[in-house]
Amino acid sequence: SETNSGPVVTVSTALQMTAVYSCIDILSRTVGSLPLYLYRRLKEGGKELARKHPLFALMRREPNPEMTAMRYRSTLQGHLASWGNSYSYIDWAGNGYPKALWPIRPDRVDVQRVKGELVYHYYPGSDDKNLVEGFAIPRDSMLHIPGFGFDGVMGYSPLSLCREAVGLGLATEEFGARYFGDGTHPSMLIEHPTQLKDRKAFREA
Repeated sequence: SETNSGPVVTVSTALQMTAVYSCIDILSRTVGSLPLYLYRRLKEGGKELARKHPLFALMRREPNPEMTAMRYRSTLQGHLASWGNSYSYIDWAGNGYPKALWPIRPDRVDVQRVKGELVYHYYPGSDDKNLVEGFAIPRDSMLHIPGFGFDGVMGYSPLSLCREAVGLGLATEEFGARYFGDGTHPSMLIEHPTQLKDRKAFREA
C-alpha cells in the first residue's frame, strides 16, 4: 500500500530499509538456530529422544533435500515476521509420514474456507494472483503456521500494520541519499549588483 510519506511498502521494499532487514534477519537466524528434537513418552514416565522415528531426521537435520533444518526454520520465521504467515507443502511418503517439507512464499497462497474446510490455493510463478492460474492444496498437505491474528486462521502482516512507519523510514533514507548524492553545497553563487525586483524574469533568463 502507498503510504502518506510516498513510498509503496511491500515486503521487498521494506527489506531495503536497514532497520527492517536487520530485525528480521536477527529474529530469523536466532529462531532457526534453536534445537528442535522429537521425543517419545515412556510408560514409566519421562521421555527419550525418538531417534529412529521417521520425523526425527526431518525435523532435526534435513526437512527437504535442498535445505538444512536451520535454514528451513529461519525461512519460516522470516515469512512470519514479514507476511505474518508461513506455509510449507507436505510431501507425503508411502508409509504415512512426510518425506519432505517445502516452504512456499506466503504472498502466493490464498486461504479459503470451503464447506467448513480450509483449502489453500497456490499461485506459483507470479506475485500477482490475477496473472496466473493456481491450484488447490488440501489442508492435510499444508503446514500453515499463522502469526498474530484475530480469526485464528490468518496472521496479520507486521509490515502492513506498520507500513506508515516503514514508509517514513524509506522516504527519509531516499531524501538523505539524494541530498548527499547531489552535493550538500551549491555549485555556484550568483550576485546581483543592485536590488533584484523581477525575480521571475531573472530565473527565466
